[in-house]
Amino acid sequence: MNINQLLELVKQRSDAKSLRKIADAIGVANPSVSGWARGRALPVDENIEKLCELAGEDPDLWLLKIRQDAVEGSAKERWRKMEEVYINSKSSPLLTGT
Repeated sequence: MNINQLLELVKQRSDAKSLRKIADAIGVANPSVSGWARGRALPVDENIEKLCELAGEDPDLWLLKIRQDAVEGSAKERWRKMEEVYINSKSSPLLTGT
């Protein structure tokens, strides 16, 4: 999962069918969203949360995935482990209370 996949989900699942409309919907400048789509920058966490809200996605998982993609080396592995723990916790009856 990367930011472009999230932007595509926003386009598919919301009224924001273009990068400009996505920018308007989350209250940022169009060049910011274009920069994300081109891989020049990543959105701040608050904007990832807003994108997830528009797409109907779990912001916790997307924050983990996008931050994992942004780093290299041992830090990348640490983010991957955090993602694994998060996913396992979502399916564990002991942790979810179900």
